[in-house]
Amino acid sequence: MTIFLAVPYFKNSKYLEETLNSIISQTYADWQACVFDDSIDPVEASAAEQTVLKLAHPKISYQKNAANLGMAANWNQGLLSGRKSELVTLLHADDRLMPEYAQAMVAAASRYPDARAFFCRTRIIDDHGAPSFSFTDWYKKTLTRIPANGYLELDGIDGVRMLIPGNFVFCPTLCFRSRDLADAPFSVSFKMVLDFDWILRTLSSGARLIGIYSMPLYEYRRHTNNATNELNQSLVRFHEESALYDALGCELEKLGHFELAKEAKKKRIIQYNLWFLALKSFVTLHWGMTQRYLSFWSKNFIARANLRS
Repeated sequence: MTIFLAVPYFKNSKYLEETLNSIISQTYADWQACVFDDSIDPVEASAAEQTVLKLAHPKISYQKNAANLGMAANWNQGLLSGRKSELVTLLHADDRLMPEYAQAMVAAASRYPDARAFFCRTRIIDDHGAPSFSFTDWYKKTLTRIPANGYLELDGIDGVRMLIPGNFVFCPTLCFRSRDLADAPFSVSFKMVLDFDWILRTLSSGARLIGIYSMPLYEYRRHTNNATNELNQSLVRFHEESALYDALGCELEKLGHFELAKEAKKKRIIQYNLWFLALKSFVTLHWGMTQRYLSFWSKNFIARANLRS
């Protein structure tokens, strides 16, 4: 079984070599990889290309997009380029795989032949690769109850129910079965929640996702220049998450799952994250951001609650 590792790239070339070396270090040998360069900065593009050339690994290729596609379109390109392989992963260009990642994904795909995609337990690291903490990651970890065999099964609407309190599936850990991929798996209308949107649509259709939790297989890097941090500060993340939960609630109502729809529309994870970020900004003397987070929370939760009453 072959696994294709698509590496969508935009910036932060200083991490790319670590990312690619983590692919080379895989214990499973039947893989191919490609860096899909969507950068707009010629310095970043040159650095990415030189990194690939420097490694000179026969299984790693480089592709520069003729024009900037945007995150979702570049992700879609990477996934569809891997259709000749049975499995395909979107590895973020600033993260790292543990050596057993590919082997574990292939084993899970063989064990669960009907599963649409696979994800795994994740270790959070900082700019320097050291263990890191974030409230959101800690909270989501509390939501997972792992069976004794180490595999967490998300099945259809029951899987949606498990994810409403918080999406604990780390997007870049997802390994997709290529035969089941649509021509455009991710919606270009999103910048932040495109992965959660795909997961919810997939589960709502009755499909199954499998989590591998026997050991960490992926290192997710949280740093000041990553997309998540930027989308937090611009509030794009919270606008998109809020809209997605509203849409989910409406869809669940149509399907007759009224209590589940009500829970989705409460959007508890968004509120918890806003409170935490507001407190963190206050403690670190970023009072402007404190005001922005609290203002968003007030307008979108307190004000709307008053209108409903």
